[in-house]
Amino acid sequence: MNGQALVSLTFDDGFRCQFEKALPILNSYGIPATFFLNANQNQTHDLWSSHTNDWWKIDWRDEDIAMLKKLVQNGHEIGSHSVTHDPNKMPTQPDVEARESKRLIESWLGSKVSSFCYPFYHTHAYLANAMKPVSCHCPAFSSRCFTQSSRSLVVSSQARISAKNG
Repeated sequence: MNGQALVSLTFDDGFRCQFEKALPILNSYGIPATFFLNANQNQTHDLWSSHTNDWWKIDWRDEDIAMLKKLVQNGHEIGSHSVTHDPNKMPTQPDVEARESKRLIESWLGSKVSSFCYPFYHTHAYLANAMKPVSCHCPAFSSRCFTQSSRSLVVSSQARISAKNG
């Protein structure tokens, strides 16, 4: 999985189905992807919105960490995607959501996290400000992202890819 990327494939939130269904297909074609994960140990995603028995996600148990380390060794990337992913909590604790999510994931994986994806597909000024001192960059698909090198917000267009049979 080497070479310059022309298209970035990204997966947000760390749903288990992404690793069970998409990852084997990506690996079979040698296509690297970036998985943006929430840095909390909840078993389901978005508990704040009543998802208590569905939307199963990575919860950082030992088996998850081992699988994610192998994923990185195989050329994929792990990025940060906040701690809570809760739109009510994120504005009140932007440093936790931005910086602590990076620190937690790095401590669990033992490797550097260099990307952050804003939750809910758009930039939040409070998270952008919290990211300024952190050495991270955002994926190209993001409608707005923070880049450490320019210390500014960069606007880029979203790309949609479709495939037709025949």
